[in-house]
Amino acid sequence: MRTLLAAYWLCISLSAWSRQPTWAKKATAFASECDPARPAACQTVSVVSPDGKNRIEVRYRNSKGALSPYLMIFGSGEHGQVARLPYGSSELLWSPDSRAFFANGSLGATSGLFVHLYRLEDLRPLDPTARAQRAMVRTFPPCKAMYALDSCKEVDRHPEYNMSAIDWATDTSLVVMAEVPCTSYYGGIMCQVMAYEIEIPTGKILNSISPSQFKQRWQGSMAWDFRIPDAAEYQPE
Repeated sequence: MRTLLAAYWLCISLSAWSRQPTWAKKATAFASECDPARPAACQTVSVVSPDGKNRIEVRYRNSKGALSPYLMIFGSGEHGQVARLPYGSSELLWSPDSRAFFANGSLGATSGLFVHLYRLEDLRPLDPTARAQRAMVRTFPPCKAMYALDSCKEVDRHPEYNMSAIDWATDTSLVVMAEVPCTSYYGGIMCQVMAYEIEIPTGKILNSISPSQFKQRWQGSMAWDFRIPDAAEYQPE
């Protein structure tokens, strides 16, 4: 019944094995964490910007008994600038104009998927998805879902739905897939998906994209075969 969950498990497993991107097909993948006893798995990854003027290097350092990635950004004739990566980050993609990039990651196979934005003018990681989170709550209200839990009101106030950037729509906007995590915690709305074109860095929603439109228009940018989820199940009126 819930085919999206199976697709995620397969895609994440293959990604971990072959270092292929999990969400954005055009992205460059890297190890999100490695065992210090096997440092060869955490080799430096270099990604040059489309205009050839800047370069990102994903490097690794020992942190609390594991090798964790961080970023060094190099420009022409400049010393590298350090930028941190949120825990769980595993792929990144430059913007077409080479002025920004995003990093996707996950804290688990079915929940905790996130995207952070970096601009060369300010290399602090920014989460541009707050408005998309609120839009998902309006589209899939957690307390109206079949089998809703008592904690649904907390979800409504502070949603933590999955967010993953799929591609750049323009130099200044991202296409982000938003998903209700595929766990029974969310009852009848589990696995529901919408996509949004969001302006960066504001997070303003420029376009809302239904699952069928998302698959039709953006499947070529996805690193997995997107399957439209079953309809949501709500409590009787």
